[in-house]
Amino acid sequence: MWINFKPRHNSVIWHLTIYGLPLFLLYSILFSTKLSGQTYTANYYSLSKQESFSYINGLTKDAQGYLWLATDNGIYKFDGKSYTIMSDAAYDDIHSLREGQIYARQNQHLVCVDTNMANCDLQILDRVKLGEYSRGNLLNLDKNESWILGTELYLIDSNGISSYKIPIINSNNIFLTSFQKTPLIITSSGSAFILNKVSGSFDDFVTIPFTGEITSVQSYGDRDLILVSKERMLLARWDRKISSFQLSDIAQNVEGYLVGGDHIFFYEQNEGLKIASPFQDGFKINKVYNFNGFHNKIELSISNVKSMYYDRQFESIWVLCDNAMINLVPLKFERLNDNITAYEITSIALLNNGFGYSVAGGNIFQTKYNTPNYTTERLDFDTSVDNVFALAGMENRLWFSTFSNLIYAFEDGAIQDMIDLNYRGGLIFYLFGDSENNLWVSQSSSDRPIVGVLKISNEGRLIEYDEDDGLQTRILVTDESPNGTIYCAGGGTTTYLYKLDKNTQKFTNISLPLTFDAGESFEVHDLSIDSDSTIWLATTSGLLKQTAKTVEKVNIAEIRKNEAIAVQITKDGILWVSTDTKGVIRYNTVNDSYVHYDINSGLPSNLMFYRSMAMEPSGKVWVGSSEGIVMNVLGEPLKVQKPMITSIEINGGKSDLTSLSENLPFRSDISLKIQSLTYPREGVGYSYLMEGGISTWVQLENQNSLQLDDLDRGNYTIKFKAEHANGFEESDILAISFNVNDVWYKRTWVLISILLLVFLVAVLGSRYYSRNLRRHKKILEKEKKDLKNKLDREILAIEEKVKAFKKKELEYHNTNWVNKYLAEFSKLISEHQDDLETMNNFILSQLSKLIHTSAGIIFLKENIYMNSRLVVSSTYGLNNLEKSSSSSFEIGEGMVGIALDDEETKVYGKELPEDFFKISSSLGEAKPRELILVPIIFEKLKIGVIELATFQTFEPFHIEFLQRLAELMGSKIIMTMSLNGKTKQ
Repeated sequence: MWINFKPRHNSVIWHLTIYGLPLFLLYSILFSTKLSGQTYTANYYSLSKQESFSYINGLTKDAQGYLWLATDNGIYKFDGKSYTIMSDAAYDDIHSLREGQIYARQNQHLVCVDTNMANCDLQILDRVKLGEYSRGNLLNLDKNESWILGTELYLIDSNGISSYKIPIINSNNIFLTSFQKTPLIITSSGSAFILNKVSGSFDDFVTIPFTGEITSVQSYGDRDLILVSKERMLLARWDRKISSFQLSDIAQNVEGYLVGGDHIFFYEQNEGLKIASPFQDGFKINKVYNFNGFHNKIELSISNVKSMYYDRQFESIWVLCDNAMINLVPLKFERLNDNITAYEITSIALLNNGFGYSVAGGNIFQTKYNTPNYTTERLDFDTSVDNVFALAGMENRLWFSTFSNLIYAFEDGAIQDMIDLNYRGGLIFYLFGDSENNLWVSQSSSDRPIVGVLKISNEGRLIEYDEDDGLQTRILVTDESPNGTIYCAGGGTTTYLYKLDKNTQKFTNISLPLTFDAGESFEVHDLSIDSDSTIWLATTSGLLKQTAKTVEKVNIAEIRKNEAIAVQITKDGILWVSTDTKGVIRYNTVNDSYVHYDINSGLPSNLMFYRSMAMEPSGKVWVGSSEGIVMNVLGEPLKVQKPMITSIEINGGKSDLTSLSENLPFRSDISLKIQSLTYPREGVGYSYLMEGGISTWVQLENQNSLQLDDLDRGNYTIKFKAEHANGFEESDILAISFNVNDVWYKRTWVLISILLLVFLVAVLGSRYYSRNLRRHKKILEKEKKDLKNKLDREILAIEEKVKAFKKKELEYHNTNWVNKYLAEFSKLISEHQDDLETMNNFILSQLSKLIHTSAGIIFLKENIYMNSRLVVSSTYGLNNLEKSSSSSFEIGEGMVGIALDDEETKVYGKELPEDFFKISSSLGEAKPRELILVPIIFEKLKIGVIELATFQTFEPFHIEFLQRLAELMGSKIIMTMSLNGKTKQ
């Protein structure tokens, strides 16, 4: 699009006054500008330091993103940081028409600049004769068809240059525009002539009912026109019914303008820069403001503008002045209204009647959002309504909660109802209205969390859903799917999500196992349900996507380690996500791309607020932050220009892309520099990924340079992409591929030579080897036999050592066992030694547990100091003595007497007769397997005998233990009887 200006002061129309602009340095200063509800970032580029030219007459942009400037001293190419001179002659104007080519006006000549050539080939088109009407009268109907108005109308396309005679017109000026992609010539008086491509001549088209003299014309859309005179700017809208244009005023006293997309940027006398944006059947007009921070703004003061250029790719405007260029880049968020205070926005609700509500600083602000300029006012209630926290909208009724735990219904400009929930708990922090006009309430508790959620039905009934209804946690948020299903979400890794069955009115836990560490305090802050029943969860662990069978974490870098705290899904699959400290994310669920917005994109703060997000029917999103509320500007996000290679060095030498198509030497070093011509350049960052190597994208540490050293053999593909900090979608991927050769000794001919040499050596060596093979075979067989005998001996020796080790280990174990239990018995005997019968009974009982004896008797002499009879002292496991043996023995009589007389331990097993005593139980009786008799002797004094029977076997260490136990018992018995004798005396 081309800017047309009213001639004044030698065609110098506007003058830019930029206070504080340094005259000695190229620089860029960023601030925000509000254009008709849209926020822009203004970037200043000083020109005064450039000694080679004094002023710029025009600028345009090529397909790669370079700016081309027509100056009083030549054509310059600008990449956002530095200027490169491409031609040293003065040029009046410059335009980018056909793809890859730029056209510059030099006096009455048209010069074609081939931007695809490294040396910028310039060619004067002698056939094109420019006249007095040529400035600005260039038209591009598609990328390969350019129309230029000179002494004739010239067409430049793939077939070359052709011309058409223009009609003889008695007019002060004529203008070239288009109607339905056909060239249209309009005179200053309003006569219009359209090109008949069949006949090659112009036909009378229509006379525009314009009062005054037209000074500029531009097409607006496919059939409409923008007309400018000295007094006013009008829209000429084509009316099909009358086959003519209908005129309507846009602005007065316009000195210059630019059509940029659907917007018209213009300058009025003493009014500064303004923007006209389409609204309903007309336009809404707003001034352009500078934003010194989100909460302060001043009017943008500009004048002495020479030219403006609309960059369709980035929807930005380049403003050309005497000593500077200004680039206005649109941001995607705008302040809702100046009347809303810059507090935390705790809740947002949008009603069907065109009113939106937000809570800031405890106050409710009402905004009419279906008007050209959103109008906002604060709602004032009586003193009984204290600070508000949460909102919910249902049709035309607004529900809101206060810090005093009351819920109010507001409709038709007044409070209609009030519900007191003080009985239930504390702060009511969330409200949700469903399609059946039920109100869902999430409330904190004064002492412990409230498990479940409260529903206030459309009839006013209070219905509690708790553990009995399937909810196992406190509910933080409620939402409804497009098909009317209610979902509730809360905390806990296994209890975070529930679905309501409409028929049973019971909730089902649909939480799925999390495949990542969600932490102990996992919570769902917000949720939104897509049309395909996909559930998007804003959680303490970031953004989650849950389907019927899976739940996964969405891999977005900005929220990988941050919380997602609000989420909304649009009908076309665009997901908006608020974060705790990283601003807002726009995530395209269809192609898995995303855009990150922060304070550089128009947000008042990077700190957003929980569940503070709502969406208009148009798709416009309202977002609440810690410092105010904003809404997004409709439209697709801007995309960063695809990066390009600007420099290649291979092994220290300058090179180009063609060198990469050849095989590179082994261990090559490559240095690459890239750039993306996205303005402002200061916000551009780059990442790369090497296929087969780095599996994730890595940011370039050295801004736009990548150094690869000592490359090994193989095929390489390196991918680059560019990002921008001002809320741009990341660029398309630039991929370059190349191959690195093997080291010389790994090449094919070298390998074949080596194989032939190896084969020759093998043939010659095989004969020598066969002769020696038989001799070595005998030697090896003998060595093998000797080695086997040696190994057999060593194995046998090892086995003997193992047996000896096991024997010692067993002896050590048995000794420890004996000492351990002897110490325990000594302690226990000491505790019972005052009563011999009790002590002996206790010993027999403990022995049955320790060595598994089934019966036992302890015999003691009637007088231990004399050669008296042995009598029974204690028994164990016997009903009566007659079943086992006689009740007394003389020393030397029977097995008991013999054992004491011989002072030896006797063990009997197989030699026990079949009619020997049997041990009985309720199930039967059986003869013991072994019988042991242990004499009790202390210091050669024969005291008694221990007789034990078992169904098992007495091990040697059992016998040792019993012998030492008998000795211990003897000492205790002597001690006990001595004490008892003294006591009697």
